[in-house]
Amino acid sequence: MQHISHPYGLDFVQLSPSVFYREPPKDARPTWRAISKDPHLIVVATWLNASPTQVHAYLSSYKSIFPTSGLLLIATTTKHFLFQPTAQRVRELEPALRIFKNTQVQEEVLLHIFSSGGTCAIYQLASAYRDQTSHPIPVSKIVFDSCPGVTSYSSTVAAFCASLPKNPVLWTIGNVFYRIVFGIGLIAETFTNWKNIVRWAYEGLNEKALFPDSAARLYLYSLADELVPWKSIEQHADEARSMCQKVWRVRYTSTAHVYHMFQDRRKYWDAVIGIWDSDYLSAPGRIRVAF
Repeated sequence: MQHISHPYGLDFVQLSPSVFYREPPKDARPTWRAISKDPHLIVVATWLNASPTQVHAYLSSYKSIFPTSGLLLIATTTKHFLFQPTAQRVRELEPALRIFKNTQVQEEVLLHIFSSGGTCAIYQLASAYRDQTSHPIPVSKIVFDSCPGVTSYSSTVAAFCASLPKNPVLWTIGNVFYRIVFGIGLIAETFTNWKNIVRWAYEGLNEKALFPDSAARLYLYSLADELVPWKSIEQHADEARSMCQKVWRVRYTSTAHVYHMFQDRRKYWDAVIGIWDSDYLSAPGRIRVAF
């Protein structure tokens, strides 16, 4: 069922509470900023509680670079992490699943994942796709922005508190609530075999049953990220590379979490275009440093 809501622009149709889709204009023509043909579909999985204004900056760039591509946006909120059962979340992702199922073999897909929010959404989407089709989700290239990573107790609390009301009383109540909730989770992880969704997603993104090993990857991350440790991102990239996947990395030295693009748009999008053109480029595995 389509809902009337346009937080990301009038050209996006809301397919579920967290799934939005934009058809490319019929008169769109490629800009050829990339060597390769425009992706058939670009999937953007946002970070936790991302504001439409910030997300719009990425969507606008994609419209400019790849004007003939369809755009599929998947949002993640606190509700999805803490209050929504997995089965209900999968039902909410069903429109995205249908789009992937209707993608033809020759139609290429660029996947852009942000932070733990996007990581978990895509992990759940890929798991559902595998369960329903017995195949990995058909993506051609993957961009990881500030992820995937294994977060600490303090960074997890900080991530959820970032979207709390500025009112001191309400912020304090929310902060205490999150400390209790994630404290219970930490105890469960320490003394049992229970793993949280972020850990499942971190490991799952390197599973060949979920993601094709032919999909080249770009990791964009920062030494200054206070929410997702850069070392866990590099470890994930190393594991992917050891599995014979093509891996590119851009390591920033001073940018904040999911803020790399806003520091230098040209470097950021050059890297994204580069991974899309990676079939024609050499030297995967090197770490490019950005300032």
